[in-house]
Amino acid sequence: MRPHVTPIDGLLLLMTIFWGSNFSIVKVAISEFPAFAFNTIRMGIAAILFLGLLRFYREPLPPRSDWPTLVGLAIVGHFFYQLCFIEGIVRTSVSNSSLILGLTPVFVALVMLCRGSAKVSAVHWLGISLSFAGLYLIVGRQASVALDSVLGDVFMLGAVLCWAVYTVFAKKLLTKHSPLVVTACTFIIGTVLFLPLGFVDLVQIDWMTISGTAWAGLTYSAVFALVVSYLIWCTAVQRIGSARTSIYGNVVPVPAMIIAALWLHEPIGFAKVAGALAILVGVGLTKIQRVTRSV
Repeated sequence: MRPHVTPIDGLLLLMTIFWGSNFSIVKVAISEFPAFAFNTIRMGIAAILFLGLLRFYREPLPPRSDWPTLVGLAIVGHFFYQLCFIEGIVRTSVSNSSLILGLTPVFVALVMLCRGSAKVSAVHWLGISLSFAGLYLIVGRQASVALDSVLGDVFMLGAVLCWAVYTVFAKKLLTKHSPLVVTACTFIIGTVLFLPLGFVDLVQIDWMTISGTAWAGLTYSAVFALVVSYLIWCTAVQRIGSARTSIYGNVVPVPAMIIAALWLHEPIGFAKVAGALAILVGVGLTKIQRVTRSV
């Protein structure tokens, strides 16, 4: 069977560029912003945009019976995810972060199996394994094991686990509500919960020291890495399932390494090119055969 490529696949590839570039952008921006202040502002901007989209499209709010699930998803998928992400990226490298992000499809598959909601096919596991092997070729040599980055790696693993849980458990709500409603409601709740963490930094920040470049990076991260990318992700989960969507997490290190090389002057060698090809082949394999049940 030949892989079936859809417009959703094109949007997911665009999303990988937004997320891949976000690593370097955040790294540069938090050299001027306190990390929690940066994350609070970008989440606030994204939440306002989500609220505006809800009002513009006049989307109906979910019934009361769905709000406990929405709050749970907000806590796991946005509050704890963002907490782990920002703590992790402060402490570890772009290479480490990219490698760990590549575990997303593995964690999604494990959450699916633990939940008993799907049986992951052998071809799908092969695609995941090949993609992860490609990830190792790309960043394995640079993945630091120094003690000062271990905590950051642990935080990034926590972020991946949170995102996997969010991805799997959001599927049920996405059968009843649009991706915009699910994404916007959970994100706005998560932002409200995150605000107290950034309050001290926001009060103490010296706004005159923040450059235009840092502000531009923050705005890009809010609009494209959060609003646009999150809507693409939830739309894909709704239409093609959690497992097939999550494999695109393995593609993110490709643009991440290219952008880091051009901007942060990280070297690209043969191993990274080979790894990128392995990732793309792995994604292709997951397109040939779906999981027994998409969730």
